[in-house]
Amino acid sequence: MTIDRDTPAARDFLSKIPSTLEFEDFSNSEKIAYLPRRLNVGNTPGSSPKNGDFSYYKPWGNIIFYYNAHPGYSADVLHLGTYRATQDQLEALDGSRVAVEIVR
Repeated sequence: MTIDRDTPAARDFLSKIPSTLEFEDFSNSEKIAYLPRRLNVGNTPGSSPKNGDFSYYKPWGNIIFYYNAHPGYSADVLHLGTYRATQDQLEALDGSRVAVEIVR
């Protein structure tokens, strides 16, 4: 995953790394994980997510990997970055605890 925005939400997400998160499938269109605490979103703009986007959903306080979704614009979905993963790699996330770390 690549964080490709310099926003309050992206900076706060990065401040939480390293972290271990547990992922689950949501609606056969997203892989989600809940953060230990909500992000400080400041003036982070909403987005029109697409497959391959890594985002944050303000109402639930979870991060999202979109893979089969086309929800349209939402002020509650904050774009953090993008990812490149195969369907098999995404499926391996289900119920898994994943260590998240910064690699430069």
